[in-house]
Amino acid sequence: MVNKTELMALKWLKDQGYKDNQIMRKRNTSPDFICEDGKRYEVKFLYGDRIIFYSTQLKNLRDSDVVLVFDKTKLITKFLWKDRKKIAINIKIVEQNERTTIQIERKTVEKLKKIRIAKRESYDEIINKLIKDYSGWIG
Repeated sequence: MVNKTELMALKWLKDQGYKDNQIMRKRNTSPDFICEDGKRYEVKFLYGDRIIFYSTQLKNLRDSDVVLVFDKTKLITKFLWKDRKKIAINIKIVEQNERTTIQIERKTVEKLKKIRIAKRESYDEIINKLIKDYSGWIG
């Protein structure tokens, strides 16, 4: 299954002149796309000011791989993996076994369920929704 960001990347690749049969989608591995000409593309969604890589992905990325960074609607930037230290975007590396957990009261969970948050909303958008709706939580 292809997510929205990968669909945008696929469209971008086609806009660059690739045909469907020249693009191979790699599932559950990096890079996400390998093209017939040997070029490899890793696709990332921009979360605020960062993109996230899992430590397992790093094993498969090559210096010549192109990282395509998208927001909700368009390509933000592209860069070679070897140039990752030169870009203005923060790169977060997540260890495979790293998990973040928080404890929330059941009452709060029920209130959070009422706030409709899209899967691809940025942290800022989610925080703004929470602030806007927080006044109704008092009492």
